[in-house]
Amino acid sequence: MTEFLLYLKLGLTHVLDWQAYDHVLFLIVLVAAYNFSNWKRIIILVSLFTLGHTISLLLANFNVVSSF
Repeated sequence: MTEFLLYLKLGLTHVLDWQAYDHVLFLIVLVAAYNFSNWKRIIILVSLFTLGHTISLLLANFNVVSSF
């Protein structure tokens, strides 16, 4: 459980870092069309963003994809 909390803290620090403001801006734009009564959709969208971001980092880490 301590590893989970460590990675949760690292993930939150990564996303909420002011030098990585593009993450926050992307999430704001992603959920801008929804109001608070659609909180389930917002959670799904944010979760899918997190999953996609994690997969892209894993693929880059294992050299499945690379930048030019």
